[in-house]
Amino acid sequence: MEDNKIIELFWQRDDLAIIETKKKFGRLCFQIGKNITGSVEDAEEIENETYLRLWNIIPPEKPDFLKSFVCRIAKNISIDRARYNQANKRKQNEVIPVEEVADILSGKETPENLYEQKETSEYISDFLRLQKTEARRFFIQRYWYCFSISEIAKAFGVSENKVKVTLHRVRKDLKKYLEAKGVVL
Repeated sequence: MEDNKIIELFWQRDDLAIIETKKKFGRLCFQIGKNITGSVEDAEEIENETYLRLWNIIPPEKPDFLKSFVCRIAKNISIDRARYNQANKRKQNEVIPVEEVADILSGKETPENLYEQKETSEYISDFLRLQKTEARRFFIQRYWYCFSISEIAKAFGVSENKVKVTLHRVRKDLKKYLEAKGVVL
């Protein structure tokens, strides 16, 4: 089913919206949850929590890109769960991929900086368009979909070291790019 039809089902408060969302994005939500938390049980709960949040958010929200919207919700829930797990010393040695770029980006969502976040997001998109295809794909796989270094290396048929080095360079260049645009880091 097309995204706009699924969104319309949410607006009509039709339970079919959840079923169609699960068919289309269920595996992706689960994978994001599993990649971030490292737990199948948490990933299942994250997937279900994503559907609940979608139900509560749409309406009034009407996302332009449903896949991105669903992924963002799943990722935020996953990060919250991983932080909770780490705070309770359940998984001390895991690194949340988003935290690798935390020194570049602020995760704070306050009314005062929503405009700045949108502007920064646009700068990041512009920056990524300037990158080589491979570097851009590594970055998106790591920081949007939260795949591990080894999963990215396997998917692209390259060494883990190549992925690590490429991501390091992209993060370094992104920081310089954002500073040049006047983004306070």
